[in-house]
This record gives sequence, structure tokens and C-alpha cells, in this order.
Amino acid sequence: MSDEAKKGLRPKEIIWGAVSLAIFAVVFFLVFKMYKGEGEKRAAEYSEIPKTEDNIELTINVTGVDPVKGDIYTRVFFTPHGKFLNAKGFLSENVNLFLNASSGKQEYNFQKGKTMNPVEVTFGLFGQVTDYPLDMHESQIITDAEVPIKSSDKQSADVHQEEDTEEKVPLAINFNAFLHGYKIDAEKDTTIDYPFYGLYVDVSRAGSTKFFSYFIMTAMWLLSTIVVFMVLAVVVRGRKIELGKFAFMSAMIFALPALRNMQPLVPTIGTFSDYVSFFWAEALIALSLFAVVFTWLRRAPQK
Repeated sequence: MSDEAKKGLRPKEIIWGAVSLAIFAVVFFLVFKMYKGEGEKRAAEYSEIPKTEDNIELTINVTGVDPVKGDIYTRVFFTPHGKFLNAKGFLSENVNLFLNASSGKQEYNFQKGKTMNPVEVTFGLFGQVTDYPLDMHESQIITDAEVPIKSSDKQSADVHQEEDTEEKVPLAINFNAFLHGYKIDAEKDTTIDYPFYGLYVDVSRAGSTKFFSYFIMTAMWLLSTIVVFMVLAVVVRGRKIELGKFAFMSAMIFALPALRNMQPLVPTIGTFSDYVSFFWAEALIALSLFAVVFTWLRRAPQK
């Protein structure tokens, strides 16, 4: 056993180790605190309650987002209040409800004396997904509800009088969204006038998604820079060419696509992050491999 091993750790090594652990503990705590804070920021809640107690409450819960297809998936729950709720807890009137779904049904007819079952609704989502991870998308939710007038009331009404044939239903709107990887905000759409109710929804990437994407882009640049320095050492400074360098650079060419796909919720090839880092890193490593192989072929064998 050497004398250094017998002496054990030096005081400086112990101090540096303690300082490193303390720094790691502080960074770990800050990252965990950022995670807790981001969870609160990602939660989107919006409510609009009408003045009258006679209303139907809509609770819109976001269940998924697909920026590539341009869809935002929701589950909508209905709760009647006041005169729209009978003594048995069922709907007291026939209600026709409209939602501007991008696919599937847009009109729902709820019958008197029955419950208002929740429905799955897909709304349109508009944005440039190729701007990942800086892409921003928006959606518009429009709804309206009315009670159709009974046929006996229609016959007694003056046909020449210009009046609505339906009774508008006041709506209470609740919007809730909490999706991992996305930051969703909602506010009232002021461009929509009564009797319609409108919501403007803004969807972007969460802070953790952006941070990890930036980390992957930086890692690809660092790896490609290391390879370029290795090539310069071989070509310019005349360092010995080892076969391990060929294997390392060849593996990097195939490893970068897997590293690129590690970015959370990343679309297919052709995004902003690809043009900033992936394409450049792949090209630099490929050209570096060609340069090393060409130098190896030109260089005379050593005696």
C-alpha cells in the first residue's frame, strides 16, 4: 500500500468534498422548489358566474393537447341550478346546447327529467408547432344554451311578431387545465357577445420542457465541439490516429438522433431546435469523421 493511501484523505480534500455536497444540496433544493412552483403555474383555472341563480354550470376540464394535429381535448360536465333543476335532482326543461367542436357533434339535446351526462369535446388548436420549444398555440371555445318554446306556446304567439322562439339559458363557465409539459392560460373572449359565451385559451410549453430542451441542444453542441477539437488535434497538430476515434465519431452520428428525441413532447424532424443545434451537430460530426478518415488515408504509415 502506498504512503498516500495510508495517510487517507487530506484536509483540503475533505473541505472540497463538503463544499461540493453543500452546493449540490442547494441546487437540488432550488430545482425541487422550481418544480413545485411550476406545478402551480401550470394549473389554469377560470370561472365566470352569472348574476342569476337560474343557470347551467359548465365545467370544462382539459384532458389532452396535440399541437401536431391542432386539437385540444376536453371533458365537459353540466350542472343545472335554480329553475332548471327539479325536486328530484333532474333537468326540469329540455335544453339544447351548442359547443364549437372542431370534430364530432356540436349540438347536444338534453331531455327534461333526465341527467345531463358529461361529453367529450375536441376544440381546434392553432399555432406553429415547428417553433418547438418556443411554439405558442391558441384555441377558442364558444358555447350557447337555450330552452325551446313548447308547441302550444308557439301556436298562441303572433307569427308576424319578430321574437326569439327559444329561451336563452344563462351559463356559468368553469375552465380547468393541468397537463404535464404544457402551460395553459384561459380568459374571457371579449370578441364574443351574448347570448354566446366565449373563452380564449393560450397553450405553450412548460418551463421544465423548455429548460430540458435547451439542455439537450447545449449538449449536442458540446459533443460536436469535442469531436471538432479531436479532429483538429489529429489533422493540424499531427496527433496519432487511433481506431477508437473512428468508432467514437461513428457512434455519435447515430446517437444524436436518439439524444434529439429525448426532448419532451418533441415533434418530428424540422423544428426550431433542430435548426439551432441538431442539424449542425450532425453535420459537424459527419464532416469530422470524413476528415479523420481522409487524413488517415493520406498519412504515410509509421515505420
